[in-house]
Amino acid sequence: MKRSHIEQLKQRAKQFHQHQPLPLLQGLYNLQRLGRSNDAFTYEANAIFVQNDHRVYLHWEHPRLRYMRLVEELAWQQLQHQPTLEQELWIADNSANYRNLSLSSHQLLSWSPASHEARQAFYQELSQKIQEVGQDTDFHIRPELRSYWTAQGRVVELCCPIEVRNIQDLQALTTLAKQLLQGEQNVQSLYGDADYTQADWAREFTSPSSAATPIMPE
Repeated sequence: MKRSHIEQLKQRAKQFHQHQPLPLLQGLYNLQRLGRSNDAFTYEANAIFVQNDHRVYLHWEHPRLRYMRLVEELAWQQLQHQPTLEQELWIADNSANYRNLSLSSHQLLSWSPASHEARQAFYQELSQKIQEVGQDTDFHIRPELRSYWTAQGRVVELCCPIEVRNIQDLQALTTLAKQLLQGEQNVQSLYGDADYTQADWAREFTSPSSAATPIMPE
């Protein structure tokens, strides 16, 4: 039953691509502006290419991005348990705006956002907490390939330690993805026991000469 469902998705994906052609440039459709070629580190990239008459939606992430997200998530959680910050940001500065209905009742209309100074102080505190968590915690991020089918095509999520700075790098990435999907390569043979750990994070994000910048949670 599951196989039959996948075959149906494949057929629908081929029909979708056939009836809605995609303009490709050098064999792929670039979904975002790539980083500058002189960037020290890159984090993620998205592209669409065609394989076996259907679209492949490729999302690549560098292990440093997944590691950084874990560090930032933990740092964020720790800060949210500090009453002084919560009071400053969500009570004192996010003031309520009311409309008086009578002498004894009123209606909440809206909330005024926290002041720029309060939010700046919060994110400065968060940045410091990220550094603390990053130094005290050791996560392990390994290369990984995950794919699944939709009615519009095949979605591929690839995490591996390469850099994607320009269109040539993106083309090399799509070639790698094609080889992985066709079974010509596999993650284990390409990257072995590669493991992004605290030592990698410390080298890239705490070195004075490092060009990497922590990615603040939204």
